[in-house]
Amino acid sequence: MIGDNQIEYNLQIVKEKAMLNGISPQQILGNLTYCYRNIQFQIYMMKILAMVLRSHLLLMIRKNPDVMYRIESKYKQTKNPIST
Repeated sequence: MIGDNQIEYNLQIVKEKAMLNGISPQQILGNLTYCYRNIQFQIYMMKILAMVLRSHLLLMIRKNPDVMYRIESKYKQTKNPIST
């Protein structure tokens, strides 16, 4: 699997400004690290979910080839629920 281009950020915490606002620089770094790890975990879980859904869809198509037609026709019906 090939990853997308990554954007690198150079985070520099200005200690004086943080301390003036009553926040320690370690709190800022800790919160950012926590948020980054949480986002990375959510992206990882979404990729797993996408792979599982894709495999289930392929399995449904193998078992019943006309299922793709039914999925598409149902999508077209719900795409524009207000008909004139």
